[in-house]
Amino acid sequence: MAPPPPPPPQPPPNNAPVISSIRIQGARLNEPPNFADLLESVNVTADVRDDETPVAQLQFIWSSTVGTFNGSGSSVTWQAPAAATTPADVTLRLEVVERYGPQTAPTAFEHRVSSSATLKLHDSLKEVGDMSRQFLLDFSDSSIRDVAYIMRNFEPGCY
Repeated sequence: MAPPPPPPPQPPPNNAPVISSIRIQGARLNEPPNFADLLESVNVTADVRDDETPVAQLQFIWSSTVGTFNGSGSSVTWQAPAAATTPADVTLRLEVVERYGPQTAPTAFEHRVSSSATLKLHDSLKEVGDMSRQFLLDFSDSSIRDVAYIMRNFEPGCY
């Protein structure tokens, strides 16, 4: 009778990667973080660390509810769709995979960690145009006497 096969190798001690943050920033002057307009491309950067594996050797899997990603690794760009109902919250997700193992089978085991960030998607030209048109209609209607109602689309203190 043949001897039983050897037991599978035990995983070496290994800590899972840590995703400490995901930053989303467009390139326009004074553009707030976590904001994008339709068709805009914004930079997305993940701060990831791992105790045993260099970050360059980790696998980064990016996904989102709408839009597409360009690039790979911890820094990518996210391209907003051409059309969507706005304003909308869009979730950008990141899964980081670390493969490791003993010298005889260095990728026999893996850790998977994930995180997400939300951005506000807008069609600023349309939204500002709609607010401006509504303001002009309300302002020119002499039956509307409520200033707060006329200014409802603008922040208090800016007028």
